[in-house]
Amino acid sequence: MREDVFFRSGANQLDFPVVVITGACRSGKTLLGNLLATCPEVEYAEEPWPARTLLMAVSSRKMEREFASSMFSTYLFELYCDLILLREANFRRQDLSSIWTKKTPEEIDWRLNNLNVRNDVLAFLKNKNPTLLVNLPECALFADFIFASLIQVQIIHVVRNSFDVAWDVSEKKWFSNEQLLSPLHANLYSAKTLAGQTWYIPWWVDEGEEESFVKLSDYERGLYYWCSLVETGLEAFQACGSREIMVCYEDLVADPDREFNRVISCLGFSRGKLTGQMIGRVKKPDGKEKPSQKINNSVLDRIEKINQKIGTLCEHPR
Repeated sequence: MREDVFFRSGANQLDFPVVVITGACRSGKTLLGNLLATCPEVEYAEEPWPARTLLMAVSSRKMEREFASSMFSTYLFELYCDLILLREANFRRQDLSSIWTKKTPEEIDWRLNNLNVRNDVLAFLKNKNPTLLVNLPECALFADFIFASLIQVQIIHVVRNSFDVAWDVSEKKWFSNEQLLSPLHANLYSAKTLAGQTWYIPWWVDEGEEESFVKLSDYERGLYYWCSLVETGLEAFQACGSREIMVCYEDLVADPDREFNRVISCLGFSRGKLTGQMIGRVKKPDGKEKPSQKINNSVLDRIEKINQKIGTLCEHPR
């Protein structure tokens, strides 16, 4: 196969509006994504694994940047078309991510009966010009690549209290010894032999800190995860000129109607027929006091410095 090939379906087709939601897992990205997906201007994709992995591959120099950029934009366009055709739709009525919580039965029925081939999709795009909304967790630090690869793109960075994220992560045992010794999740890891055992270290652990990370408790590993993802994300956006829309989870659950309106005002979206219903489902945290956890002072200092940056960025005009 020749070496000078790359992905390109045509500049006009790839010039479409995209909004990327990112942030650490358990930060409220899915909640915000499900709300925004009720807007009539939106086609929503929940955590497409190929797009997320592609960003990590180019960042780790596993793939040449120009080729990866053309692949990334082309993949998103193909995903965009499949979403419009409902090929990627979740029809399970009990799931919050179900298509039934985002589109009305009338619209779903119309699409199923009238959109069948690529030309139907292209006509739909020309008439409606919808925005592709993509939830890509843990990808804030790839902001520069995202901005460079897509012609029309905005990024929403969702952040949440570090201790709540760490608690949720530890409850799910995502970074437990069992997971680090025999991972089940399709994420990127580096292998490190410690005390005769092979540990699989998550990609966001800094080189040289593998052994100290393994010695942390599950809860402290959750805090390390939050610090690493949020800190590098904020730095990436600063390097890009702070072109992101910042959303704080606590603001979203405290007054979902107001925060939702602020975000759609920034994006130029409008409320849909199902928006009020979905906003009404937003629940505040249960408020139960969590058991106290021992935390290293250096970790607390790091969290405080990050929180100062977040506090400034989340001071929105009301």
